Amino acid sequence: MITYRINTIRRFIIYSLLFPCLFIGQIFSQTYKLTKQSDFGLAAGIIGLGIIDIHLNNNLESLTANQIMMLDRDDIWKIDRFATSLRSIQADKWSDYTKYAAYALPTILLMREETRQDLPIVGVMLVEVFGLNAAITTFTKTIVKRNRPFTYNEDVGIIDKQVRSARKSFVSGHTSDAAALGFFTAKVFSDLHPHSKWKSVVWAVGAGLPIVVGGLRIGAGKHFLTDVLSGYGMGALIGYMIPHIHKRKNTSRIQVQAGANGTVRLLLALDK
Repeated sequence: MITYRINTIRRFIIYSLLFPCLFIGQIFSQTYKLTKQSDFGLAAGIIGLGIIDIHLNNNLESLTANQIMMLDRDDIWKIDRFATSLRSIQADKWSDYTKYAAYALPTILLMREETRQDLPIVGVMLVEVFGLNAAITTFTKTIVKRNRPFTYNEDVGIIDKQVRSARKSFVSGHTSDAAALGFFTAKVFSDLHPHSKWKSVVWAVGAGLPIVVGGLRIGAGKHFLTDVLSGYGMGALIGYMIPHIHKRKNTSRIQVQAGANGTVRLLLALDK
């Protein structure tokens, strides 16, 4: 119940942030651009899917005692079956901690002063990534209704198995969140700093942290391997494609630097 309330609050915050996006005009950026048609449609789609998510979640029924007794490990794909024997409370806690670390990844984009002018449009794209990923993840969970691995584990009490979230295994929301934010951060950093020596490091962190999150979710008995792989792929695609579709073609970046004796230098960088 607590998890459901937290997710409901999260969706409310996301959808509330999307409303100002509908009325933002052409924010200036040398690298990205907003269009009323695509961004209005995306925001409306996220909000609409979110409303459907809330309805589906309210009508999701928990497992009955009889249904739990009928669960059989042999009905699970062999590639996923090992997860039914895992149930680590520490892994569950650390999966939350590492997910929160992924939430902080976009702050990397604040470290370089010369890109501050791009932050308004980057903020809009970040809200779109987070909102779209949350909406699709929740929709998939409530449509598929896959039982979590721990529901097959005899060492887990029946009360824990009879919560609605026990039927939301596919896809892994922790992993999709981390992948979406990780790939978004790496993609935007690469676009804004195409020649930075830190680009490969940012990509390694952005792509690697979701793997850690997914592994911990499996160890916690919350997800199967295929849940994590699917969540990773979905989040990575969303995180990468939102900046990609907003990027200007053949962009140029102008930097102003102060020189000696009060002189000013203009630097022009062309990106194809």
